[in-house]
Amino acid sequence: MRLQDTVFKRLGPDLWMYHTASPYKVRVNGETMARLESLLAKRPGEALAPEEEFLYGKLQSKGMILPEPCSQRLRVKQKSLLDSIELEFSGSCNLACRHCFAAMSGGMMPPDTFAKVLDGASELDAVTLIFSGGEPLLNPFFPQACLRARAAGLKVIVMTNAAAVTDGLAGGMQSAGVAEAVVSLDSFQEHHDRLRGRGAFDAAVRGIRLLVGRRIPLYITAMVTDRSIGSLPAFKEFCLADLKVSGVRLSAVVPMGRAAQAGDELGLSAADFAKVFPADCPEAAGEPAQGFKCSAGSRQVFVSADGAVYACHYFQNLGEPIGDLAREPLAGIYRRNAQDGLTSRFDRSSLHECRACSKYAACLGGCRARAKILEGSICAPDPVSCRIHGLAVRS
Repeated sequence: MRLQDTVFKRLGPDLWMYHTASPYKVRVNGETMARLESLLAKRPGEALAPEEEFLYGKLQSKGMILPEPCSQRLRVKQKSLLDSIELEFSGSCNLACRHCFAAMSGGMMPPDTFAKVLDGASELDAVTLIFSGGEPLLNPFFPQACLRARAAGLKVIVMTNAAAVTDGLAGGMQSAGVAEAVVSLDSFQEHHDRLRGRGAFDAAVRGIRLLVGRRIPLYITAMVTDRSIGSLPAFKEFCLADLKVSGVRLSAVVPMGRAAQAGDELGLSAADFAKVFPADCPEAAGEPAQGFKCSAGSRQVFVSADGAVYACHYFQNLGEPIGDLAREPLAGIYRRNAQDGLTSRFDRSSLHECRACSKYAACLGGCRARAKILEGSICAPDPVSCRIHGLAVRS
């Protein structure tokens, strides 16, 4: 038996199995790993134990195992905690969305910078490469970059507004084995075009249909406002039943970038916010990556088009890089930041206001970069996390 498009990554005490050609990942234990080793040692046609039969069926249904002879040993990625690298693959965009928070560099990531990212991903045992922007499809190097990333064994996720998707691009993404596309579609045509410009809805829907038609797993990200929440159930049904996407993920405006000047039009009332984003939503859940709820600079990093490296994309808004690929390899930047970077050495005792809050045990202060952007201090409460946990946000 032989596994394909499958990698294992240790993240702290947990071991994860990823399918690099789809969104699938699952936490596994030592018993499962032993069964996998036993399964892979079997020759084609050899009888399987019931537990092996179940495991084989599960993996086969996802295209993760082949009935071919192979003396394969399971390798676990564990050189670092780095799981994902997000790229500002294009620092330009074909839309001018009213709620965009990104502090885009304006350039395109060149092949030599991308090659440095791949070198770092290999040295640090990263799993996932996220093409973001701006609009990543505007970079002419995009099709070749996808192929190179997949050839390096990375799981590829593409974040796009889908307006630039052509049948050729969709086919190339399918051939490369892109695991997931994430497309911004906020609501039906009137509201979506009000936020993103006339024709944006039709262009996005056309691109979505091309990607789904190529069987690329696709998730919609919709920003919910007071104007759109009434049509949210019908919009979800449209996305799932008509567009046939894999799922719909919701967000609310974060008042930074252009969104900081948008006023109340993009707002969401406290009551509706609580309905859409309950305190047990994914952002409010999960184990702390480094003593507080932040994986920036630990399990994730962000690389801008010009090669500047940030702990996450919010730190690009702050203009606070942790390194530059023109001066130092990604692995060196990551390891140095892991030792003495802001997110690795942050002292939670400095969160005086947060620690006095009844919700602190649940949120651990939220996002430090958002706190600095929105409140002016790295030690201030994160207003987004406060809203998620039903707390009043300071005006």
